[in-house]
Amino acid sequence: MNFYTDDISNGYNWKGLERVIARLMEHLGWNDTTVIGGAGDKGCDILATRPEGHQIRSWVVQAKAVSGDRYIGPQALKEAIDALSFYDANIAAVATNGEFTKTARQRQKQLEKNGYTLKLWNGAFIQALINQMPVDHASRRGLRRYQDKIVQKVLAAFERGDKRAFYIVATGLGKTVIAATIARELWEKGCRRILVLCHATDLALQLEQGFWSQIKKEVPTSVFFDGLPPRDTEGISFGLYQSLYGYLPGVEPGQFDVVIVDEAHHALAHGFRTCLEHLKPKFLIGMTATPWRGDGQSLTTVFGEALEKVSLVDGMAMGYLSKVDYRILCDNVDWDNMERISRQNLSIRDLNKRLFLPQRDEAVISEIRKVVKDIPNPKIAIFSPSIEHSNRFADMLSAAGIPCAALSRVDKAERRRRLLAFAAGTYQAVSAVDVMNEGIDIPDVNILLFLRATHSRRIFVQQLGRGLRLSDGKEKVIVLDFVSDIRRMADIIEMNREGKVKGAENEVIYLQEGFVSFSDARMESFVNMWLEDVADLGGSDDETNLKFPEGF
Repeated sequence: MNFYTDDISNGYNWKGLERVIARLMEHLGWNDTTVIGGAGDKGCDILATRPEGHQIRSWVVQAKAVSGDRYIGPQALKEAIDALSFYDANIAAVATNGEFTKTARQRQKQLEKNGYTLKLWNGAFIQALINQMPVDHASRRGLRRYQDKIVQKVLAAFERGDKRAFYIVATGLGKTVIAATIARELWEKGCRRILVLCHATDLALQLEQGFWSQIKKEVPTSVFFDGLPPRDTEGISFGLYQSLYGYLPGVEPGQFDVVIVDEAHHALAHGFRTCLEHLKPKFLIGMTATPWRGDGQSLTTVFGEALEKVSLVDGMAMGYLSKVDYRILCDNVDWDNMERISRQNLSIRDLNKRLFLPQRDEAVISEIRKVVKDIPNPKIAIFSPSIEHSNRFADMLSAAGIPCAALSRVDKAERRRRLLAFAAGTYQAVSAVDVMNEGIDIPDVNILLFLRATHSRRIFVQQLGRGLRLSDGKEKVIVLDFVSDIRRMADIIEMNREGKVKGAENEVIYLQEGFVSFSDARMESFVNMWLEDVADLGGSDDETNLKFPEGF
């Protein structure tokens, strides 16, 4: 058994073929492998890079599934050559489970004479490569101490006969690596039908790819969404609870040995919870980076108490996340009207409206220009309040001399092209509303800009985590927070307090000294005084009424 399953090798699963080629390339040492696929892919199903000597060469691959006695002709080669131009790549390949026509082979030779590098991979070649591949992935990761601790705790729970386990690991600290390693171990213990559930298509695809580096080549993987059911065969199946929900009557409760739930904070949604109540696996595993829910419900009702918790601050203290210089820009506080505001009994929503004056985009851009002067290779990720603002702000920033690409409301191929251009330095900044919350890794980012007033602690931590991943040459991440919300400030102050404690425990000086600064010290004192009266100010909702602290 291996991941090149019969349905794919016989041409009945074109999406599966794309992902087999991507997994094959990853397994053999290609890097930055991304599956584009689908309509609007501009002729490219897989993007990847590979070092050749002292150069990094970029690849585009067009995958073509055929069944019966059909062959792949020269049109597929044209699509691959078109993709070379669109993605500004160096090498093209066409991969198929079948065979190429004689005309296609002749066209390949003509193109190579004209200076193109074009590879043709047929089914026999793919099968031979997979058969010869080592059992383990070229980039299989060894576990860090805290990761191994979680793996051992989860496996011990399984051996004790416990029915469930739950762990919390912040963004950028490898919760998927942990889950994949657990799946690998449980596979060896005879759990051959594993279901990984989440709430979004892009996340399901990323999870599958995230597992590849940790599992053996004998373990097939598959994805299901768009109304399709999970496969009823051995392997690891990744997909959406929304798709599973429609098939529940036909799914045997014990069909899966193990069910793993990612972004477990979504599991309390009605449809998700219905799926979990229907399924009766030997073992249920929940994992999340952000356990908070806006409705106050607790995940422990489904998954039990967390076996282990690793926060962003823990990761910073251990050196597994970037250093942070967090700057709260609060020069827009209406101090002149503070006395009048303080006499009113206001909800948090009304307080934010009256306390903070509107920020002008021109002032924000001026601050960005000051900061980038001191950074050799600025890479900026911007979280905007709306798609319209994201596009407008990207144009304004570009006009100010800092090239910026908007990522929201563009198709997957164009978004990927813009991200590649961002990584290559064509753009210094990218802006978005929510596409960077979950599922997109941009480790080179060294400036985060918050303009979106999100009232969700969970979304805020996800967004912050986008900039905390380590990268070569990255000294720290500077956060410029223009969000005018007293709850956000409370959350950051609490995080800074945790940092001082963890910094002292781990002898991390910059955490001990505090990684948060306010542009107006009066605002920091104001929020600190409020925190003495409101235990969880950051978690309060819009309608919560607040009484001003004494002295303001």
